[in-house]
Amino acid sequence: LIDKVTTGGSDVFTDLDLSTEEGYKMYAKICDIFINSRKPNFLNITGDMMASSAKRTFEKRNKYVPPELALGQLAAEGGIGNSDPNVLPIRTKNPFNVGNTDDGGTVDHSSVQSGIDAYYDLIGKDYIGKGRTARDLIYNFVNHNDQRYAGAPNYEKVVGSIARDVNKIAKKLATNS
Repeated sequence: LIDKVTTGGSDVFTDLDLSTEEGYKMYAKICDIFINSRKPNFLNITGDMMASSAKRTFEKRNKYVPPELALGQLAAEGGIGNSDPNVLPIRTKNPFNVGNTDDGGTVDHSSVQSGIDAYYDLIGKDYIGKGRTARDLIYNFVNHNDQRYAGAPNYEKVVGSIARDVNKIAKKLATNS
């Protein structure tokens, strides 16, 4: 486990132990509160869907994808909070747009959970690790081959801003528990 990543890398990210029931439930709760604040949610994404995929990726790849990063991308990519039910991430059950490219390439999923799993697996496999944490990605969202996740020039600022909003939810939950 030379390349194990168990942290988001900064105070913008909540570090949770997904191998515990408490950590898993907190991850799901953070996600639920944020998702419920960003209507509509045409794909009916839940915190449990996100937490189960985060846990699976941690167990499979030893990489921790913080809820702030995932939710920042979920909102930035249009998987939640988008009023158009025909937008690509909703139509393809691919809420993070994994494989949906600016040149017209699309990836359809048979279920929303499959689309969520594809995202967590991609981030765990190609973006986090080899010295990179989630903190590094909100400043330069490139994979291990220096390819950008998204073409938008302000992508990092958008994802980082949303991640900071999510972190406020997480900190409030932590002080109330």
